[in-house]
Amino acid sequence: MHLGYISLLIAFVSTAFAIWASASGIRLKDGSLVQKARFAIYGQLLFVTLAVLLLLYALLTRDFSLRYVAEYTDRNLSLFYTFSALWAGQAGSLLFWTWLLTIFNAIFVFKNRHRSEELHPYVIAIISAVALFFLSLVIYSTNPFEKLTRPMPDGFGMNPLLQNFAMIFHPPTLFIGFVGFTIPFAFALAALMKGDLSNKWLNESRNWSLFAWIFLTIGNLLGAQWAYVELGWGGYWAWDPVENASLLPWLTGTALVHSIMAQKARNMMKGWNVTLAVLTFLLTILGTFITRSGIISSVHAFGKSNMGMFFIFFMALITVIFLALVLYRRSALKSSEKISSFLSREFTFLLLNGVMIVLMVTILWGTMYPAFTELFVGHQITLGEQFFNKVSIPFGIILLLLIAICPLFLWRDTPKKEIIKKLLLYTGVSVAFAVLLIIFGIHHINSLIILGFSFFGVSVIFADWIKNSA
Repeated sequence: MHLGYISLLIAFVSTAFAIWASASGIRLKDGSLVQKARFAIYGQLLFVTLAVLLLLYALLTRDFSLRYVAEYTDRNLSLFYTFSALWAGQAGSLLFWTWLLTIFNAIFVFKNRHRSEELHPYVIAIISAVALFFLSLVIYSTNPFEKLTRPMPDGFGMNPLLQNFAMIFHPPTLFIGFVGFTIPFAFALAALMKGDLSNKWLNESRNWSLFAWIFLTIGNLLGAQWAYVELGWGGYWAWDPVENASLLPWLTGTALVHSIMAQKARNMMKGWNVTLAVLTFLLTILGTFITRSGIISSVHAFGKSNMGMFFIFFMALITVIFLALVLYRRSALKSSEKISSFLSREFTFLLLNGVMIVLMVTILWGTMYPAFTELFVGHQITLGEQFFNKVSIPFGIILLLLIAICPLFLWRDTPKKEIIKKLLLYTGVSVAFAVLLIIFGIHHINSLIILGFSFFGVSVIFADWIKNSA
C-alpha cells in the first residue's frame, strides 16, 4: 500500500473525528470537544498535504509504477507540464480539490481559534462533511496511488490539448472559486441549523463569497482565452457543457454578493440569501458531476466514470436537508423590511437577482437537455450555440443595464428628479462612447449595446468611487 494512500486514510479518520467531535460538542455544549475538532482539522490538512506532495514527487520522478503517473506523463514531458499533471486527470484533480478544501477549513479554524461563536462548530462539521465526501471519492473511487501490476518503461504523456501555458493557471483558479463557495454554504446551513438568521453568518462569510467569486471569474476568463487559442475548442465561448458548468455557479454567486448588501443594509432577502448560498454550492457540485460523470459529451470532460451516482446522491441529500431546514425555520426567514419603492436600490437588486436566476435556469436546461432526451427518448439531442445565444444575449443586455444603473439608486427611495438627471447624464456619455466606437469601425448592434452599457456602468462606478474617496 502506497504511503500516499495511507495518508489519505488517516486524513479520512481525522475528518470523521472532526465531524463527531464538533457535533458532540454542539449536543453536549462541550467546548473541549469542539477544540479537539479544530485540532483534527489541522491533522486533516497535514495528511492530505502529504498525499499531494507524494503524488507530485511521483510525477516529477516519473514513477511509472503508479497508474496516474503513467497515464498523464512521459519522460519527455517538460517540468512545467509535469507539475500541472497534478490536476490533469480525474484522480489528481479530485485530490487537488480535496486539498484546497482542507486548506480553507484549516484557515477558517486558525483565523477563529480565539473566538467561540455558536455557529462555528456547525460550520466545522459541515465543511468536514463535504471534505469526507471528496476523500471518500479519492480513496474508494479514483485512488491516484493505484499501482500497475507491472511498471511501464515510459508513460502515455499528457494530452496535447492540455499542453498550454493556461494549464498551470486555469484549473487551479477555477477550483479555488468552486471550493471557496463551500464556506458560505456551510455558514448558511449552520445558520439554519442554529436558528440564527441574523446578519452574523453573512458578516463572516461575505469575504469568502467575494474571494470565491473573484477566482471563479478569473478562472472563467482564463478558460475563455485558452479555448480561443486552442484549435477545435470553438472560440472564447462555445456553450460546451463543461464551460456552462462553471458559468452557472458564477451567475448565482454574482446574485449572492449583490443580495448580501440588501440584507446588511435593509434586513431583507434572508431566505433568498441562504438559498443562493446553498444553490451556488450545489451548482459547483453539479459542475463537477458534469465534468467527471461523462453523462454529457464534452471536449473538456474527463470521460465516462462510475462516480455519477455518488454526486447525484450527495446533491439530493443536501437538497433534502436544506428544504427540511427551510420548512422548519420558515418563520425566522421572514424579513422585517419590505420594498417601499420601485426607485430603490433593493428593488434593482431584486430585479438583478431575478434575471440572473432565470438566465441560470435557462442555461442549465439547455446544458442538461441531452441527458434528459437520452433518458426519455433513448438518445442525446443537443441544443446548439444558436439556442444559447438566442436566450442569453437579451438577458445579458438586461443584466448589464441593471448592473449599470443599480449604483444610481439609493436605499428605500430615490427622488425622481435626481434619478432622471443622473440617467440622462450617463446615457449621454454612453451614447457619445458608442458614436466613437462607430467611428473606429465597430458597427454590430449587439456589440455597440453591450459596450455602451458596460461603459455606462464603469462610468457610474468610477464616479461613485471618486465621490466616496473625496
